[in-house]
Amino acid sequence: MICCLCRLVVLLTRTETYALRLKLTGARKITEEVNQWLNKRAEYRDKQHTWSAILLLKTRGLAQYFVGKRKSVEFMSHVHEIERQDNMEIRQLLLYIFYF
Repeated sequence: MICCLCRLVVLLTRTETYALRLKLTGARKITEEVNQWLNKRAEYRDKQHTWSAILLLKTRGLAQYFVGKRKSVEFMSHVHEIERQDNMEIRQLLLYIFYF
């Protein structure tokens, strides 16, 4: 558990104003994780789509509503599961980091 925390601390650096900032490797790691999540598939309108495609479709529909091409917006709740790889102790340690 502490090992995960150590890996996170390595990805962070302090700025001159004492703010925490992600290093380049940390930003790359987060980008990779988000891309992996966006490439996962979910059911949307009785078909399997990637989350990136679903976000594109929903964003396009909202934009068309704003410019008047659509009369309504479809807000549909998608059920998805995210498997957590941490526990409450790690979450508390992460919150504690930011107060150093």
